[in-house]
Amino acid sequence: MTHQDRFNKVFTFQKVDRIPCYFFGSWNETKQRWKNEGFDSELIMGDAGPQVPGMDPDWESGMWNNHNLVITWCIGDMEPKVLEEDDARRVIRNSIGEEIVERMDGTSISHTRLHALEPTRKSWENFKRFLDPIDPRRRPTGWEEKARIFNQRDAVRAFMGGSLYGWLRGWMGVENISYLMYDDLTSVSLPKIFIFSLKIF
Repeated sequence: MTHQDRFNKVFTFQKVDRIPCYFFGSWNETKQRWKNEGFDSELIMGDAGPQVPGMDPDWESGMWNNHNLVITWCIGDMEPKVLEEDDARRVIRNSIGEEIVERMDGTSISHTRLHALEPTRKSWENFKRFLDPIDPRRRPTGWEEKARIFNQRDAVRAFMGGSLYGWLRGWMGVENISYLMYDDLTSVSLPKIFIFSLKIF
């Protein structure tokens, strides 16, 4: 049974030869700590997963950049620039104008200190250019051949389909998007809110 067959059958409630063995992945620093604390089997270093030999091919590998077949996230037009740097951190301004703080001592989630999208109409009108669906840069050169090769792999093929909240949170920040949702909600009349609630529940 192929990895794709096994995955599809599990999620359509059919019989399989065995349950797939996947893991979300971990940073190399985590794996090194496992070793330091006594893990005495082989660990696969490098990308996030798989963790140990015998696990199924990582379903997440390549997912976050859509396997270089299409660019679905913002495409900026500004030259990235390092604004500050020391032994502990580096601050960069990226191609859409965000200011990102990155740690220098290992793997970590970055911190955004200035967001590209503010909760104003003017900011949105300026930001929309980064989301142009017909921007020719969205399809990298040779994507058709990459897709053909990709479809021949015996692995679960996953794609990043965007997010109903995460991307907006990333563009605006938690505080701004929270206020924006509240302000939109309070501008709706009570009967409309009641009808909306009925549709959800």
